[in-house]
Amino acid sequence: ERKNCFDRKVNSLFSSQQLPKDAFTDIETRLVLNQVALQDYNNFQIAGVGEREGRVLNNIVKETSFGFAHGIGRSGNLFDEQPKAPGSNQLHKLTLNLVKDALAISGFKTVKQVAVLPMATGMTMSFVLQALNLKKVLWLRCDQKSVPKGIELAASYVKVVDCVQNGQMMSIDISEVENELKAQQFDCLISTSSCFAPREPDQLKVLSKLCKQNKCKHIVNNAYGVQSRLIMEEINVCDDVTCVISSLDKNFLVPVGGAIIYSKHQVVEQIVAKYPGRASIGDIVRLFITLIQLGRKGFVDLLEKRYKVFDKLKRELNALTIPRNEISMYLPLSEKNQLWGQKLFHMGISGARVDKVGQLQNLCGVELKDFGVHGAGGIQGVIFAAGLGMEEHEVDELVKALKTM
Repeated sequence: ERKNCFDRKVNSLFSSQQLPKDAFTDIETRLVLNQVALQDYNNFQIAGVGEREGRVLNNIVKETSFGFAHGIGRSGNLFDEQPKAPGSNQLHKLTLNLVKDALAISGFKTVKQVAVLPMATGMTMSFVLQALNLKKVLWLRCDQKSVPKGIELAASYVKVVDCVQNGQMMSIDISEVENELKAQQFDCLISTSSCFAPREPDQLKVLSKLCKQNKCKHIVNNAYGVQSRLIMEEINVCDDVTCVISSLDKNFLVPVGGAIIYSKHQVVEQIVAKYPGRASIGDIVRLFITLIQLGRKGFVDLLEKRYKVFDKLKRELNALTIPRNEISMYLPLSEKNQLWGQKLFHMGISGARVDKVGQLQNLCGVELKDFGVHGAGGIQGVIFAAGLGMEEHEVDELVKALKTM
């Protein structure tokens, strides 16, 4: 009876292509992975006489990949199936649909296509720009280095729009964006929906409308925004966003190294068709394990728990929050707190940022004044974030440490 129950659970997972109602246990997960991996030729073939036959020398290495050795894609298209690896093909397809289901739960209910790339956010941004041949870019400044470095790697011309102070936050001046789009033809605009306070997330709906009017593609850097219902619901109602890029580690709590591209249009298929060669299946395997062991209820609970931690962190620190930014908050910089980031790190508490004016950074071929505060003469502060997976006891430890300073 137990075996029949497990078989029904597996059949339901593969037939529904959605997050399971009941989370899988460790034993069940290993059984599923072993059953699927057995379909790949490297796990049952009599002989392999080619230069790439999924051979893995070390048993520990083989165990960490659960026997999946052929990767995903074929001849430079990540969505093409690999004849030697029917099991890997099944796992890849199922995992993409599980991610689509998770994105829908988060608020992006109209998502049509998803791809997992074995590169983090900045490199994925660079790949998207190259795949779509987008050379002339309008970038709305957000002082996180990975994406502008990715843009610089792929684009031949970048125009930067700085944030300006708007009360207690830093925001993009929409009229300046509109003027830039009218002044010259850009291939694409890159906006940011998840960012450090005191920067305000960009107004995606307004920007999408401007991009459509000026025949300019719109790519959204949503690095860690899947955990924000407000952000995902805003993306959901933007019909003219070309595609969105999000990190795997920040949004699904797997090791650093992968990202997802997703859209309500067919553009994702166009992008992955330009991928050179096969890609590692490692991120797919880790994502699959995480999602089926969470299940639908576990994923919803994880999202809800983060909101409770956010409220507690804001309350305990008496921090300033930014409209539409449900993840990050800040305290204005003072003589007392300007060394907090360094001191907290030495006390075993990581993640707090101290952003000050005065740093000059050259990115995208442009000198960015006061890098860290999103615009020249920007707001200085100590920044904290209530990221997915953070526990309430971590807030307690932070408060305890701050009381000793």
